[in-house]
Amino acid sequence: MTRAFLAAQYVRDLPLTDEGQQLIYDTKLQGFGLRVGTTRKAYFCEGRTGGKKRRVTLGSADQIPIETARKLAKKAMAEMADNIDRNADRKRARKEAIPLAQASEAFFRARELRPKTRYDYERVLQRHFSDWLDRPLQEITPNDTVVRFDHISVTSGKASASLAVRTFSSIWNFTRHAYADEDGNPILRECPTQRISALKKMHKPVRRQEYVKDFGRFFSALESVQSFDFKIYFELLARTGARRSEISNLRWQDVDLEHQMFVFRDTKNHRDHWLPMSEQVERMFLLLRQRYGEGPYIWGQAPLGDPRKSLASFRNAYGAPLRAHDLRRTFSTLSERLGIPHYSIKHLLNHVTDGDVTGGYIIHDPERLRPEIQRISNEIDALSL
Repeated sequence: MTRAFLAAQYVRDLPLTDEGQQLIYDTKLQGFGLRVGTTRKAYFCEGRTGGKKRRVTLGSADQIPIETARKLAKKAMAEMADNIDRNADRKRARKEAIPLAQASEAFFRARELRPKTRYDYERVLQRHFSDWLDRPLQEITPNDTVVRFDHISVTSGKASASLAVRTFSSIWNFTRHAYADEDGNPILRECPTQRISALKKMHKPVRRQEYVKDFGRFFSALESVQSFDFKIYFELLARTGARRSEISNLRWQDVDLEHQMFVFRDTKNHRDHWLPMSEQVERMFLLLRQRYGEGPYIWGQAPLGDPRKSLASFRNAYGAPLRAHDLRRTFSTLSERLGIPHYSIKHLLNHVTDGDVTGGYIIHDPERLRPEIQRISNEIDALSL
């Protein structure tokens, strides 16, 4: 520790350090000092706040006269004596000034999001909150979120408004807990979107009820589509209950024709999902193997392309706006109708059972599902007659 009388001439003539920093304490005012670094000199003062030692930077020695620095030091030390932590206040102010864009980037870095999930978050931010990205979170009021929610509801629909609120709330709540004071207390207030819920404005989700009721019409419409790939793709969705991305990205390395099994890797619930093949599904895989056996994907050299054109053709022939996910609903509806046990249906659909104590005691064996998935495929054939 170096002590010296910090006169103006002494401070001006003191050379910068070659590396690191040097602290020089004033012999006239206890707790007041000069920090000398490699590029600048700055005045500081030290004291205790809440039983903890604190060092407060007062300003650059090139800009503040020495007597002014001493006055600032006395004021800062008086504040510390009254348990006012200026450093904590500065940190709090910086954290409170975090803009939405910075908060969202920190959220993306901390969360292990799939590329598609991150894309969806970013799309919502750009579409509905682009004018808020540079705005500090603390400036966004509860009434701001209510007005924005109502606007999105009118211009983009109720589902988009609800998704926007959930996206904004996720980022805000993460930031609230990520940026806290030294004791772990959140600096940000509670998420302002809570006012939307308090006013009972959140739209209740309406689940689609569409599913295939007439498989004769379904297969007739499917046959009218020119695309071979789409025919196989849509029928696989109906016979396996898989999600569309699982089928469109399936690779041959994950298809075991010898044992009539296939697996969807790293699915929505971050698990591999094994399924046995029904006889009908096996025949479709053999057709694809015959056609695209040399490619890494079951569709050839790349995942399945955009099916929207073929889907539109199918819908025109089918006479209803059937979606890919409606086939998953059809699969589960048939499963329940056939009396397949509840836990078997959950495993067939790859739904998480972690929160279910009883489900946690049931060891999942994919082979056990073979009779069940065969029954579903047979029922589809019977309903198409």
